[in-house]
Amino acid sequence: MPPAKTWLLNGLLSNTEPRLAFRGFTSWVPWANRSTLLTPRWGDCVHAYGGVYLLSHRDAAEDAGEDAADPLDEHIIYVGEGRLLRRRWRDFERSALRRQNGHSGGHSYFDEFGTRQWNSLHVAAFPIWFGEKETCDGRLCDVYRLAVERAIILRRHVLLGEKNRLLNKK
Repeated sequence: MPPAKTWLLNGLLSNTEPRLAFRGFTSWVPWANRSTLLTPRWGDCVHAYGGVYLLSHRDAAEDAGEDAADPLDEHIIYVGEGRLLRRRWRDFERSALRRQNGHSGGHSYFDEFGTRQWNSLHVAAFPIWFGEKETCDGRLCDVYRLAVERAIILRRHVLLGEKNRLLNKK
């Protein structure tokens, strides 16, 4: 990494980097099986929580096997977040397959791939909650979720450079 960019990771993120986010992703599953992703803490469905998610076509998923997804994998095409993953994923699918409103990343996916690679789409998720399920602080989850997503995008941009080919527009 060029020394001029070192401050981005060492300075800006040194006290705020959400380190758990880089250890907490599920393994990859085919998009059609996304409802089978389970939380490590309670064993219930990931899509019932807010969190950060990664999208990739088959390459990253095959490389990872059963291991947790690596947010710096070069094959990742999108990094997203949502207050409720089930709803966010539904919005993405509607926009990605039919170009309907609801998810700008879905529009970018449609523009880049159409439906030709849809069957090879995979997802991994990092569900976010604090405390126990019943007392989870929603505002803290919102702030942390957004910080995790932005930190991943920043790290990818700084560390991967030209190899970072995300569909994210913002």
